[in-house]
Amino acid sequence: MLPTNLLHHLEENNISYLDHFKRAFKIALFLAAGSISCMIHAILPFLFETTATDIAHRILKYSAND
Repeated sequence: MLPTNLLHHLEENNISYLDHFKRAFKIALFLAAGSISCMIHAILPFLFETTATDIAHRILKYSAND
């Protein structure tokens, strides 16, 4: 049985647990890729110059397509 607060969040957003999991996990992967590219960019500034910004825009577009 799922906790009440989780069910409330899912109902508020009109989304199933599985769909919520897939969306959240995909965003987490985007964030992980952005984080790694930023760390590499910090050491080698000529690499991944716009990657973090590009990923942020991609996440915003993905989130806006609800």
